[in-house]
Amino acid sequence: MKKLRVFVSAPGDIHEERQIVKEGIALLNKLQHRIGIQIEVIDFETDIPSHFGNSPQKLIDNYIGEYDFYVGIMWNRFGTPTKEAGSGTEHEFNKAYESRVSRGRPDLMFFFKTLPFYPGNIQEIEEFRKVLEFKDRIKQLGIYKEYGSADQFRTIFTSNFYQRIDKLTVSKSMTSSP
Repeated sequence: MKKLRVFVSAPGDIHEERQIVKEGIALLNKLQHRIGIQIEVIDFETDIPSHFGNSPQKLIDNYIGEYDFYVGIMWNRFGTPTKEAGSGTEHEFNKAYESRVSRGRPDLMFFFKTLPFYPGNIQEIEEFRKVLEFKDRIKQLGIYKEYGSADQFRTIFTSNFYQRIDKLTVSKSMTSSP
């Protein structure tokens, strides 16, 4: 059985979508006997143990290791700055993108929530400005999709992810046939 790893990267305002990713992959894992793939989800919110001493981002980097799919999600928060980037999510995306360019993996997926929100202060406006700048930066890569509601995210994520898994299983069966 082939094992695949999915890393979910998002600031703290993306809780429901993280759960949707886990639910979609759990459903796919139930079909594992049919497709011969087991998928593990890595989410820093729930899967990375807290340790003292290292910077939080270094801890995340060390823990996640290599993975096959990068799933980035943003809405109105850009996230906590790191030494290497404007936020942990940006840092994680940059690492995934560099790996994609140099090694051909991970597969990159990014989603932007487009639900309106009312910023409560100048800092929230600044955070959202950073999200928009990041979105503009990766636009040329053609890897992101937009969604409004959680139900729309469920549909878009599930469809996109399942297509990618299907492509893997089709190419696997094509290379293993006589």
